[in-house]
Amino acid sequence: MTKTARFTAGLASTVLALAASLTWCSTASAAETDPVHCESVQQASSPAATALTGLLGVVLSDHDALVGFGCAPAGNGDADVDFCRTTTVDPGGVLSLGRLPDGHTCP
Repeated sequence: MTKTARFTAGLASTVLALAASLTWCSTASAAETDPVHCESVQQASSPAATALTGLLGVVLSDHDALVGFGCAPAGNGDADVDFCRTTTVDPGGVLSLGRLPDGHTCP
């Protein structure tokens, strides 16, 4: 099993266990971003993103939107910033929506 497949399988198990308690909550307006480091960043149309958003009942109209999985806060400008989170599905960062940073900075 590849690293991505193991991650996706583990993440799916975690999401299934937490799905009943998760609610959609926005952590920032569209103009604000939180710099984070994610285990994986994929397009919303990817199989993993489609499966998890479906489990959580989240419908994304923009299939080109970027989705971050397993994201944790990072300092703006730090080398490990690889995603700028604009919205999160849960406070634990299992599923976040956002965009790529400019270098390692989220303006």
